[in-house]
Amino acid sequence: MDCRNARLLLEFARPRANELPPAEDAALRGHLDGCSECASLAKIERRTDEHLGRALRDVPVPTGLKTRLLQRLQTERGQQRRRWITRTAKVAGVAAGLLLAVGVWVLAHAHQTEVDVPWVQDFVASKTANPSPAGIEEWFRQTHGVHMVAPRKLDENQLDYGLLIEYELAALPDGRQVPTLLFVHGKEQLRVYVLAKQQFKTVNDAPEPSGWTAEVFPRENERFTYVALFNGVSLKNFCLRGPGPAA
Repeated sequence: MDCRNARLLLEFARPRANELPPAEDAALRGHLDGCSECASLAKIERRTDEHLGRALRDVPVPTGLKTRLLQRLQTERGQQRRRWITRTAKVAGVAAGLLLAVGVWVLAHAHQTEVDVPWVQDFVASKTANPSPAGIEEWFRQTHGVHMVAPRKLDENQLDYGLLIEYELAALPDGRQVPTLLFVHGKEQLRVYVLAKQQFKTVNDAPEPSGWTAEVFPRENERFTYVALFNGVSLKNFCLRGPGPAA
């Protein structure tokens, strides 16, 4: 028998008015012998019944007294049950918190993956060592299955691929991913988004000042549009000063 059923049966196990069948009465008594919480609650109810019995026997009963006493008794029992439920909930909350903490720790450690730092180092070095437009096009094709044409020039200026530090697929605001190249010159950055013309149409509305300048270059290749975002003074800081290889 669990605590919930035992507390329900206490209502029918009053002294001098036991309405329980023998089997349930024996089960209830066995539970009370082993559960201090329920035994304490039963003891409180018996004591309350004894006080009420003496009050009803020894004092002339005014009109309505019995009803008021029964209401008060019911209120006290409800308070006792609420206090018991609150204590139980607090204990359960602490236990749940401990279980959650243990579970998070176990999951975190069970799913840890070893990171081969030298491998990451070699991976980054292989991408940024002597990058070229043709090499980047091949990398996107082999890594992501994406066919793209890397920009050689922006307007009439030859891009300096010695300033390229990263290239990868990046998400646009609508969630679609496009090839993106990141050039760095000191504290200045240039991000070039490569957009396939059959998928994207650029709108050249003037944006609010944000510290970044946006320029669109559709001239170099008829299949792609290049959107250049830079936070420097001029795009020329990312370009070669003289003629350079376009491979």
